[in-house]
Amino acid sequence: MDILLFHGTTPGFWVRVLHGVAEYVRRQERPWHVRPVVNVGELWRRALEGSPAGVLAAGNPAISDAARARGLPVVRLLNPQRGDGPVARPDDLAIGRLGADHLMDRGYPHLAYLGADEPFSRDRQAGFLRALRARGRRAVVARSRVRPGQPPQWEEFGGSYIADWVRMLPRPVGVMAMGDEFASPIVEAAQALGLRVPEDVGVAPDSERMGFEGARLLDGLLSGRAERGHVLIPPAGVVARRSTDTFAFSDREVALALRLIREQACDGLTIPGLMRRVPIARRTLEQR
Repeated sequence: MDILLFHGTTPGFWVRVLHGVAEYVRRQERPWHVRPVVNVGELWRRALEGSPAGVLAAGNPAISDAARARGLPVVRLLNPQRGDGPVARPDDLAIGRLGADHLMDRGYPHLAYLGADEPFSRDRQAGFLRALRARGRRAVVARSRVRPGQPPQWEEFGGSYIADWVRMLPRPVGVMAMGDEFASPIVEAAQALGLRVPEDVGVAPDSERMGFEGARLLDGLLSGRAERGHVLIPPAGVVARRSTDTFAFSDREVALALRLIREQACDGLTIPGLMRRVPIARRTLEQR
């Protein structure tokens, strides 16, 4: 029985989701063959033509629509996309609250949030601000002009926009970013400005549990149950990350490439995948 898992482009996160799905399959002894498919280009359209038994879909809402049009059972992951049906996703309000509590407990006199105009980012921002208000605090808030998942063009994504924003922040400041794709450029911008970054931590979504719960909901649909649950997965906790060893290259594209290699080399990052995310030609990058 073929099950398609349509996933995004953050390998480490989605490997853990797949582990959660596999754990459900193992415990319940289901005869599933789970096939991961990245949800970009025409790959997902071709995958649906193979007549799978069910779909776990993240990101592009067109995937859920197309699967349902074929009469396939679908469970949505991550952001609640349009339409009805079961969803397993992180509790983004709780992620925002946990991030705010951590920064306040660390004693930062100033606080800030950087996000994007996306549902999950707005929820994390709302949780962040509610936690601050509950303790009589306020924050500086900004939204990037770049949507998550777009190729990071430095001048928009990690360069002048974020550098200007970081430059105007009061200090010392604790900053929460909506996700890793915004957190790393903040650290790099701060270091380029000569600012000390004493710690870099993240609120980790429980991606394995999300995969497990998504598989459970899909199993219900395949068994004929009318699953319409909206399962919110609480965050796994606050985890430490390396920040002070960010590559200090003046060449921003080289620094970006080295950071991506360092963070994702063990998660299946390929040269074509790297070049899709670094906004210069491969030969130019090699020469630099």
